[in-house]
Amino acid sequence: MIVLMKPVNTMHSNSIILRILVAKISANTSLASVAEYIWPIFEAINIVQRDLKWTGRIWVKQALEALHTAGGEFSVIPIVTAGGEVEREIIDFGNGAMSKLASGE
Repeated sequence: MIVLMKPVNTMHSNSIILRILVAKISANTSLASVAEYIWPIFEAINIVQRDLKWTGRIWVKQALEALHTAGGEFSVIPIVTAGGEVEREIIDFGNGAMSKLASGE
C-alpha cells in the first residue's frame, strides 16, 4: 500500500520532498531495529553520478523493489513499473497536487 502525504510546492526548487507509507511495522518493533534492518538494503543501492538519465526517482524505485524483495512487513510494497497502475496513481496525485498549488488552494 502506498499512501502519499501532503504535497510540497516544488515549483521553486529542483528538489521534491514527499513521504510514502510503505509498510506498517508492529508497535512492538523499535524504530532503531527497523533502521538497522533496512540500512544495509538502502546502502546496497548504487547512486549513479554523471548520468543525466539517472534520477532520485530511479533510486526510490530501486529501494522500494529491494525492500519488497527483502520480505517480511515489506513484502506488501507494490512493484512500481513504468506505465503501471501504481506509477499512474503517483503521477496523478502529483499532477493534482501541482494543480492545487498553481491555483493557490
